[in-house]
Amino acid sequence: MGVAWQGSSKDYQDFVARHSLTFPNIEDSAADVFGSYQVRGQPAWAMVKPTGESEVFSGVLSDDELAEQLQLLSQS
Repeated sequence: MGVAWQGSSKDYQDFVARHSLTFPNIEDSAADVFGSYQVRGQPAWAMVKPTGESEVFSGVLSDDELAEQLQLLSQS
């Protein structure tokens, strides 16, 4: 799920359209989601295991790093 934090609703909707994102995206201008995962800025990734445990990665993940994290999650 994508979570937009900064900018207006139009900015976030334009970003989703411009990048043809097909996964769910939500606006978090109140920073509720970001706060619950202690995310301090964008970009960031919060990987949530089925157990509810989470790990946050700040910054950009390469394709290989993202694939590795998703593989680890699928083994949880």
